[in-house]
Formats: sequence, C-alpha cells, structure tokens
Amino acid sequence: MPTLIQSMDIPEVKEGTNEAAAVEFSQVADEEDQLAQETGLIRRRLEKVEQLSISLGQYETDLVGQEDRLQGVGWFGEKLQDTHTCPVCAAVHNDGNARLVELQTLAQEMRALTLQSTKRRQNWTANLQF
Repeated sequence: MPTLIQSMDIPEVKEGTNEAAAVEFSQVADEEDQLAQETGLIRRRLEKVEQLSISLGQYETDLVGQEDRLQGVGWFGEKLQDTHTCPVCAAVHNDGNARLVELQTLAQEMRALTLQSTKRRQNWTANLQF
C-alpha cells in the first residue's frame, strides 16, 4: 500500500462488510414494506370508520326529521282528549280514537329512537377522539 494512503485516516474495512450491509439493507426494506402494508390497512379501517360516522350522522338527521314531522301528533292528541265536542255537529264524543292512540304510540317510539341515536352518536364521537 502506498505511504500516502497509509498516512490517511481511512478506516479498515473487514472482509464480509458489504454482505452484512446488503443483508441489513434487505431487512430494513422488508420492514418498510411491512409497515407500508400495515399503514394501508389502518387507512382503510379509518375510511370505513369515517364512512360509518357519516352514515350515523345522516341516520340521526333522518330520525330528527321524522320526529319533527310527528310533533303535530302531540298537538292533535291534546285537541282530542277523552271527550271531544265536534265543531261541526256539536256532538260530544266520549270514546278515544284508536287511530290517535296508534299515532301517539308511533310518535313516542320515534322520540325514543331519536334520543337513542343521539346518545349513541355522542358516545361514538367521544370514542373516536384520539
């Protein structure tokens, strides 16, 4: 080896260093591929969660709209209590209207569904925050 090169501070490279570096590089590349696959899987899961959140919000909006539509049933029920005087013929009706009871039951079920949906959405949103 020339004296000029010997006088330089060049590290000594042992035999097999290149092969070891190539093996390590291959391992790092494999790990990178695995992490990329895991990242893709997590992104797809996140997209599904976001789609579910959007669907849940739309469902809640639909339920609130249905509940708003049924508010008239409560007003109608107040007007038709147990006894009702007909504004046309002035007859007094003592028996309850079966259809009114059915509408009131449906309205109460809709209110319960809307309340449940709202609570579930709040829980869902709270659990999504990281």
